[in-house]
Amino acid sequence: MDFGAWANFLIAISAFVPAEQQVELGLKPYLSCLTSPDTDMQTGSADPTSNIA
Repeated sequence: MDFGAWANFLIAISAFVPAEQQVELGLKPYLSCLTSPDTDMQTGSADPTSNIA
């Protein structure tokens, strides 16, 4: 049994899981905008007049 290969595998998994969680946290606001028809995509605001200067 090659313990070096298993060690590399476990290191890769331990690095991937937190990275995947960060990506998921970053996508949650964007995906919630897509599921809410009243939300402005640029500002994230539910008020359609909020980005009028």
